[in-house]
Amino acid sequence: MSEDASQNLWVGMQEGGLYRYERASDRFTRFLDDPAHSNSLIGEIVRVVLADSQNKIWIGTGYGPSENGAGLFRFDPITGSISRFIHQPDNPNSLIDNRVSALMEDRQGRIWVGTYQNGLHLYDPARQEFIRMKSDGGKPGRYYPPPGLKAWELPPFISFLYEDQKGGFWIGTCGGGINYFDPGTDKVRYFAHNPAEANGISNDKLWSFFEDKSGQYWLGTLAQGGLHKMDPLESKITRYAETNNMHISGIQECGALPGKLLLGTIYHGLRQLDTQTGEILPVYENELTHSGLRESPVFDIYEDSKGLLWLGFISEHPEDSGTSSKNRGPGGLASLDPKTGKLVRHSFPTDGTPGTAGTSVYRICEDRYGYLWLGAGKYGLFGFDKATGVSKRHTLPAVNGQTSAEVYLIETDSHGTLWVGDQTGEGTLFRYNKEHDSFETFLEGYQAISFYEDSSGWYWVGTEDKGVLRFNPDKSSFHQYTMVDGLPSNRVTGILEGPPGTYWLSTAQGLSRFDAESARFTSKGLPSHRFDKATLSASNGQLYFGGSSVLFAIDPEKANGNQVPPELQIGVIRVSGEPYVLDNGNHGDSESIILAHSQNDITFEYVGLHFSNPARNQYRYRLEPFDPEWIEAGTQRVAQYTNIEPGTYTFRVIASNDNGVWNEEGASVGFVIRKAWWARWWAYLLYGTLLCLLVYSIYRFQLSKKLALAESNRQKQINRFKSNLYTNISHEFRTPLTVILGMTDSLENELGNNKSQPAEDAVRLIRRNGQRLLTLVNEVLELTKLESGHLRANYVQIKVIPFIRYLSESFASYARKKSIQLRINAEIDDLSMDVDTQKLSAILSNLLSNAIKFTPPHGAIELQLQSEKGRFLEIKVHDTGSGIAEEDIPHIFDRFYQAGSATTKKLEGTGIGLALTKELVTGLGGNITATSNPGKGSVFTVRLPITRNAPTACPDALNMVLADPTGPDDLQEAGKVVSAGHPEQPLILIIEDNQDVAHYTIQCLSNAYRTLYARNGATGLELAFEHIPDIVITDVMMPGKDGFEVCKALKKDELTDHIPIIMLTAKATQKDRIFGLSYGADAYLSKPFNKAELLTRIEQLIRVRRKLIRKFQFTGFAKLVESRKKDTESTFIQKAVALIYENISDDSFGPSELASGLLISESQLYRKLKALSGKSTAVFIRHVRLQEAKNLIESTDLTVSEIAYEVGFKNLSWFSRIFKQELGSSPSAIRK
Repeated sequence: MSEDASQNLWVGMQEGGLYRYERASDRFTRFLDDPAHSNSLIGEIVRVVLADSQNKIWIGTGYGPSENGAGLFRFDPITGSISRFIHQPDNPNSLIDNRVSALMEDRQGRIWVGTYQNGLHLYDPARQEFIRMKSDGGKPGRYYPPPGLKAWELPPFISFLYEDQKGGFWIGTCGGGINYFDPGTDKVRYFAHNPAEANGISNDKLWSFFEDKSGQYWLGTLAQGGLHKMDPLESKITRYAETNNMHISGIQECGALPGKLLLGTIYHGLRQLDTQTGEILPVYENELTHSGLRESPVFDIYEDSKGLLWLGFISEHPEDSGTSSKNRGPGGLASLDPKTGKLVRHSFPTDGTPGTAGTSVYRICEDRYGYLWLGAGKYGLFGFDKATGVSKRHTLPAVNGQTSAEVYLIETDSHGTLWVGDQTGEGTLFRYNKEHDSFETFLEGYQAISFYEDSSGWYWVGTEDKGVLRFNPDKSSFHQYTMVDGLPSNRVTGILEGPPGTYWLSTAQGLSRFDAESARFTSKGLPSHRFDKATLSASNGQLYFGGSSVLFAIDPEKANGNQVPPELQIGVIRVSGEPYVLDNGNHGDSESIILAHSQNDITFEYVGLHFSNPARNQYRYRLEPFDPEWIEAGTQRVAQYTNIEPGTYTFRVIASNDNGVWNEEGASVGFVIRKAWWARWWAYLLYGTLLCLLVYSIYRFQLSKKLALAESNRQKQINRFKSNLYTNISHEFRTPLTVILGMTDSLENELGNNKSQPAEDAVRLIRRNGQRLLTLVNEVLELTKLESGHLRANYVQIKVIPFIRYLSESFASYARKKSIQLRINAEIDDLSMDVDTQKLSAILSNLLSNAIKFTPPHGAIELQLQSEKGRFLEIKVHDTGSGIAEEDIPHIFDRFYQAGSATTKKLEGTGIGLALTKELVTGLGGNITATSNPGKGSVFTVRLPITRNAPTACPDALNMVLADPTGPDDLQEAGKVVSAGHPEQPLILIIEDNQDVAHYTIQCLSNAYRTLYARNGATGLELAFEHIPDIVITDVMMPGKDGFEVCKALKKDELTDHIPIIMLTAKATQKDRIFGLSYGADAYLSKPFNKAELLTRIEQLIRVRRKLIRKFQFTGFAKLVESRKKDTESTFIQKAVALIYENISDDSFGPSELASGLLISESQLYRKLKALSGKSTAVFIRHVRLQEAKNLIESTDLTVSEIAYEVGFKNLSWFSRIFKQELGSSPSAIRK
């Protein structure tokens, strides 16, 4: 299957046939299916299909036996043309086999074809032929399939062709292993099944190949070979298989032998490696044979400053057992001239005796003076002068009691300093001081077996069992790395430097690469063999490491481990233990996850997708801004956070592969933990607001306390001032009242001898109102004393029930006078207790007088007396009066408070009585309450405590004079003429609830006017409509209808709208005057009024009425009918005149008919017309008839008789006589 440039899929079928799948139409189209065509694919096995960049389709056929192959087809779907390529025995540029098994187009657009018989071909489009890739030993850079092993009965065939990410080519065969060609080096590597390698490919039947994003290769094999993963790093390491069992111990590059390396081995002597071909051959065999050293192991090879090679031979290996070295040759030192091949064997003493030549030489090193230093193992340290051939033993300082030395390590640094490692005991590293010809102890406690100075001047020391040490020359910075840090083994046998910052270390368990920047070791993909001290950094940049059975060459520039970082994914997020569905497309969006404040326990599970060695992928994570630094998670793939504060966060994670290459971009996911509602900005704003309100409330409270205190002090001052004022005024009132009442007594004595009813009435009126005023003054004084606390109770112990009966009887006659029944109901007959008789008398007087005042005639008042468990005396006053509104009950005990409207009073009162009563009851230690049902009555309850601590009072002390509870004498019955006079005198209606004021007003008017009296507004309206008075004098504040309502009702009715109204009231402000005048009042007088002013007002109003009458008479009533004037007086006259005109010819139309037509009584009509016209009803009708007759005489030619009949006169002589009498001329005289 292959996809072309148009994204169509080309599919080959095993049973023959080529199909194209068009994505747009979702259908398959078959091609090359014409059986008659020679290039038909019917019946052919289509093995591979390739759509190249030129939109040509290549079809490879065949599988299994050779007869199944039909060759290679190239099909152009646009033109329909097809070409076929097959094997031609005589043509070397044809396919090797007709069974095409693999196709590939490389990055250069070249077509590669793989066939059976390991045939690999490159298509030449110019000649339309193929170039066969054959094995050519002379040109190792050419593609060629190595012979391989045949795993099947069929020859191996190329199963796949692949170009990797770095441009390398992989040629896989089924039965012949796999080949890799590196275009950068022009080298070919071959991988095949090797039963000795446990980690190699399981067999050579390669079938499929895949390269993942991290650069790892995946190989699929047949015959249950399974799946293999190949690290590309291993392809950069060359292993020389021919070194098996050689045990390489030394490696040296010689300037005289370019491209060659000399290898010192334990079992095969001296060998030479061709770095181009990889071939290893014996070298200088004859010279070694002649010197007797052919069988001796070559342990070290050293090239001195003059190009001469020095060979160190050993007779025993440091790790040999007692019998393992019996077949080895002698040890010693030899020099070899690589140009001439001359070999010279040198001897040196080991025990001070000249001529001993069998000593093993493990290490050779030349200092900057050309002097050779030899490490002889357990025989110690020797020096060798090349010029004289004289050797010298050097003794190392004794450390920790050690007298002998065991030397295998000698090195010089860039400064020419000599370093010697002694493995005796714990081991010591010495530094040679040339000036003093002595060795100084530099490092103790470490058995140094390798030494290296890097390009930065730092020293590396590999130890026997303590890892590797890295330090600067003065040891101010010292680091030790062991297996804990990632080394394969703590026995470090060699150290070489690669590219800057990287180091290669050989150990007893394999190679390792160290990255100085990250301080990390990498061993993945590197050889894990046992390595010895054989190391070399060659001039071509290759690093060589030798061991017991291996030799590896490493290109450090390329074998730097896997550089592809892992791809990171945050897989699962758990919130409070529950999985949270994560949208992987919005990881960077901090608004993608919104959590509540309680969802602050979050777990992140992440993974780095890298298959080189996923178990060694390393991770770091941080929660911004919660974590200030990255958290090293190691290989752990879970991060958990608990109790996260509300805010905006971003969780980031990065990962590295097993080679320490980090994906710095990593993966991230943002989330927001919302604050709890009580911690959000608006909540804090609310808190601030509430705090401000609280502070403000506290401030207002404190301010109100101060203001209240100030107000309290002010009220106290005002009350003190008022009390003083009331006291002073009351005392000032008492003085003239004393004179008034005294003079009243004198007048009564004088009148006792001279009887005069009017004078007696006047004196009695003066005494009654003076006594009333005195009572009010006394109440004000009592109330003031109670408030100031100066009025103390004077308790005496009495029988209280008889005393209360005595007090109540004094109000019985007053109640009977008003037709009210007063009953006393005492549940107990005998009760002795402490009381203040004066205060109890005042309490009962106020309660009973109020009950009588507000109870209508024929009502009832009940006084109940009962004892409450012997502790309290309960006095209840029930009445059947008008009751108290519910909203007024809380205020009725307030001083000067009166229930009702501002202009309507139920009855007379000052608002002091109940306030004084409450204060008196409170002063006696009791309480008073009130309940009421409007329209049905009220109940006042007084509870007084029963005590018996005061002295008992004598009965005579209880005889007291009570105030007269009776009111003023009633005037004559309402509706009767109170003062009679001449019938022609004006009639005045007086509406006043206070009978004394009414009596005085009547006396003022009695000489010149007739008067009517009404005690309230409702009665006054009835009298006004009945008698049509000439003037109405009314009070404003009255029971029932007030004066304003009376005025409004009279002015709205045409029967009474002409009557002048005078208002008398104590409300004397300008606002009150304007308010009264707005209701139609003609005059407004304040109480107390002046008699002369009242009479003058009445006289002026009557005079205005008379002018109106004369106006009507002068104008004529006929013209008044035609007038457009619409005042209240004219309207009524116009109606009357119009009605007379309608019936003017009817001589029977008289006062009764006119009253009936106007819907009023004859008397009302008479009073109305008399007031407006000055004429009686009959005279008014006759006057209208005569006025009409005069008009007819003046404007028509009718005869007098005809006119008389026309205006309702049947008697002509009577008409003429009354006409002349009324108008001053006879009818005939007017016509003339």
